[in-house]
Formats: sequence, structure tokens, C-alpha cells
Amino acid sequence: MAANTMDEHRLVQLVDNAGIPLTAKKVALAALGSAGARDVAAVEESLNRLQQAGKLHAFPPEQRGWAQRFYSVSPLEWVQDRILKRVEAGSGRVTQKQVKALLYKWEHKYCDEAVGGLIKEGKLHYLALRSKFLVLSPPTPFDYLLDRQVTALKEIVERINRRRSRPLTVDELRSFLDGDSAASSEQSSIPGRLTEDILRAWYDEDVPLRGGVTSVPIPWTWNHYVHWCKENGFQPELDRFQGLLKSLYEAGTIELIPHSHAHEIPSEEARVALSAPSGEVLYYWRWR
Repeated sequence: MAANTMDEHRLVQLVDNAGIPLTAKKVALAALGSAGARDVAAVEESLNRLQQAGKLHAFPPEQRGWAQRFYSVSPLEWVQDRILKRVEAGSGRVTQKQVKALLYKWEHKYCDEAVGGLIKEGKLHYLALRSKFLVLSPPTPFDYLLDRQVTALKEIVERINRRRSRPLTVDELRSFLDGDSAASSEQSSIPGRLTEDILRAWYDEDVPLRGGVTSVPIPWTWNHYVHWCKENGFQPELDRFQGLLKSLYEAGTIELIPHSHAHEIPSEEARVALSAPSGEVLYYWRWR
């Protein structure tokens, strides 16, 4: 009896480690190295016993006429995991019809119940636009904009930023449209704005350290900005910092210069630097 219990414990581990539901024949091949009728029947008997004890779950055949399968989670849990992965692979927004189309035929009968369970658990949410989407996070007002409307807003922000002293980020606009009072309050409490004059002062401070070179590393300027933010009691924002540099560049006020050995740049500095459409890392800047 102890040997049988040990064998069945091994069967549970084998099925669990497989990562997919297995038939008794495949389990027999893996456990015994045999697919003979007697061995398969013995393994199937053990698998059925484990299923009745709640240690394994029976799965429908992949196709009609094939053998049932066994796995360590229930078919419903299996389908729920598959659906979550499909939604994540679809950039976090897909329709239920699209999800169902990517499932195996035997999984279809579990789809509606699986989605309902995920909605109830808060792992998925509905977003109703022209179609009904499944999304990973609770929708905000901004999420209800159509793709073409979001594109139009981004174009508006880009055009407005050419004339603003402090560039507006899309994230700030989104917070405003979502009614994020905390974000609005935080923005209104900022005691100062990053301006051209402040950048010029930092530039004039750093140029002498460059040994006659007129360009300054963007990470140096970022460090000035971080220190300035701390002195003024608010958080440094990379989008705002990079937005001002981009705005000045587009206005022809500054020049952005790529690094000749971008692969040597530390990851933290690369995060602060700008990227050119060509893929170059714009690491330095200077006044025109």
C-alpha cells in the first residue's frame, strides 16, 4: 500500500510538472517507459483514483473519440489562465470574441464561465466602446476615448507644447480628464517651473567642466533638475524634463547630439537621455 501511495505521489508530480493535461498513455510512457495496454490501464486506474480524491482533475479529450486527460488544476482554472494570457498578449485589451477564437474547441464551453469568474475576482474588467472589450485594469474615463481621438489629443499636445514654457505631458492630460484630483492638486502646488533660464544657468555651470567642449551630458542636467526639485519640495518628472528639451530642440533653440558609443552608457543614464527616430541615443545638448 505504501508503494502504491508513493507511486501515485510520483504520478501527481509528473502530471503537475508536465505543464499541460496528459492522457493515461502519455503518463504511462513518462512514468514507466511503456505504453502497453496493461501498464496504461494500471496508470489510468491510479489517475482516476487521484481524480476522485481531488488531487488531480479530469479534462475532456482534445478531440472527439480521444482519451480523457488529467492535470493538477481544473479545466475552468486552466481556461481562466489561458484567457488572462491572451488578454495580456493583446496589449491588455481584446474582445471576448477574439479571446474565444484563440481557444481550443474543447475550451469554448468553459469560456463564458471563466470570464465571469475573472470579472468577479477583479482580474478582468469590461470596457464597452463600439465593441465590448476585456481589460486588465478598471477602465478610467480616458479609456473610453477611441484610438483616433487619443491620436488627435497627442497631436494637439505636441502642437501646444511648441508655445508653452513648460511642456504638457499626455499623462498630465490624462490625469486631468480622469478627474485625478490628487494629481491636479500636486501640479498646482509646484512652487516653480523648469524654464530656459534655469537650464541656461545649469549649462553655464557645467560647460567649464567639459574642457572646452560646448556640449553637456543630459544626465548632468538631469542631476541638477533632481536636486532643484528636492530643494523646492516636489518630485522630479522625467517626462517633464525630457519634454522641455524636446520642445527647445523643435524650436531650434538647442542642439541634441548622439553618443558615439551608446552601448557603453550606464542603464540609468540611458533612461534619462533622449532617443532619435533612427535609434541613436541623444546624450548631449548645447545652445545653438
